[in-house]
Amino acid sequence: MKLYYIKEVTMCESKLFIIVNLSIPLFFASFAVAQVSDGPFTYCNPLSVDLGPQRARRLAEPVVVLHKNDYYLFSRANGYWYSSNLRDWTFVKPQNLPIVGSPPSVVVIDDTFYFTIGNFGSKYRPDLYSTKDPKKGVWGKVATLEREYGDAAMFVDDDGRVYMYWGWSQIEGIKAVELDPKNNFKEIGEPVACFFGNESVYGWEQRKRENLGFISIRSRPYLPEEAPWIEGPWMNKHNGKYYLQYVAVGVEFVTYADGIYTSDSPLGPFKYSPHNPFSIKANGFISGTGHSCTFQDKKGNYWHIVTMVSSYGGRGRNQIGLFPAAFDADGVLHCNTIFGDYPQYYPGIKGNPVRNNFTDWMLLSHKKYAEASSTLEGYGIKNAVDENTMTYWCAASGDPGEYMVIDLGRECEIRALQFNFDQHDASEEFAMSRENPRYQSYTVHVFADNENWTLIIDKSNNTKDFPHDYTELSEAVNARYVKLTNVFTPGGGKFAVKDLRIFGNPRGCNILPG
Repeated sequence: MKLYYIKEVTMCESKLFIIVNLSIPLFFASFAVAQVSDGPFTYCNPLSVDLGPQRARRLAEPVVVLHKNDYYLFSRANGYWYSSNLRDWTFVKPQNLPIVGSPPSVVVIDDTFYFTIGNFGSKYRPDLYSTKDPKKGVWGKVATLEREYGDAAMFVDDDGRVYMYWGWSQIEGIKAVELDPKNNFKEIGEPVACFFGNESVYGWEQRKRENLGFISIRSRPYLPEEAPWIEGPWMNKHNGKYYLQYVAVGVEFVTYADGIYTSDSPLGPFKYSPHNPFSIKANGFISGTGHSCTFQDKKGNYWHIVTMVSSYGGRGRNQIGLFPAAFDADGVLHCNTIFGDYPQYYPGIKGNPVRNNFTDWMLLSHKKYAEASSTLEGYGIKNAVDENTMTYWCAASGDPGEYMVIDLGRECEIRALQFNFDQHDASEEFAMSRENPRYQSYTVHVFADNENWTLIIDKSNNTKDFPHDYTELSEAVNARYVKLTNVFTPGGGKFAVKDLRIFGNPRGCNILPG
């Protein structure tokens, strides 16, 4: 029996009220989900996107563009994806597009996509490419830009004028300049300084050693307490006002978060928002909500797609997450990250997702008793239930049949599961190859009495690379024990699990145990 997609969900009649910010009261209320013909209806951060033939298990600095009823997702990858629903993604390996290793910048002008990368420390001017058919993936060079643009972000205003924002530095802040699309995107006028970091006044911009998620190459020459990295600009326009977003601190910190400066002009002057940071998530299973893109879905709702802090094989790696956002009546842009790594509804399911996107499915597996078929010294089974993406349990081998079992303590209603894999002892060839299989294959059984087992998920033939694989069950399953069994681990590595996360309700529809 295979259970994958939910057909219809009627949630319990319960409410959870939480104040995020004194200026932005948010609440969650549960309502019946409208009948939809397909599924799943929920996702869980970090997003499950098939990495395809990637050089490394990393997604970061995402950009989403909605064009002609399809969403296009660009990231630090050797390709990009498109989807009609922000759920089912098709990978495109483009031609003539050097996009590996640098943040992308993408805009659409008159049905033509324009793409460049945000160079940093490259000492050469980036090229600009275009295509009228991004699904086909054939791009051509149209111009060479005038200067390096670290963390480049192009913006097209309502009047068709084009601006470039950039910044990736501890000292230079965020800059902007107008570009001329009719003259090879040359700069019009001189660049302006929009703003700089100010960690002595704005405490969330401070680099603190205790907030380090992992040690990155760039953190080694600097003490964490030194000036923050001010980087990753993104521009939105709403009701005539310009919202220039930026990320502070550094991608290796769990406090990696987004702030905003506003202006009545695309080139400023810009005013610091007193509601900063507007996007932050500094705890939970996975943290970090920075270097982001804020976009509208097909129904006009805003979403914030972000870079999250993670690691693989003991090295810093990033993944992407998706959070609902909105402008309130006073024009304040806010983002809801509460329960941000618990199951949420996909865009299009809820009418007001920034206030009403949490499923009420709670985490059942945290710090529960677990056992394993074997354990590699130093990588105990407790790591698989500790809600920490930087740690993991590792079996003694990657052989088929290695397993782990979680005892939930009592029979619970299980609605969804998230499988977060690592890559312990995977070969260097595996880590860098674009051709070798990178997928994890497995099965999941549940049982109530430790004897009668039921297969609920069969991914023994899985061929997609989902480091954070999430499955929403088509029907709730009542069980006390959950068993995850290895079928295939790629790269000659050992079977390793960051966390097996189980979501649902301890007793029927009760939100909290007891």
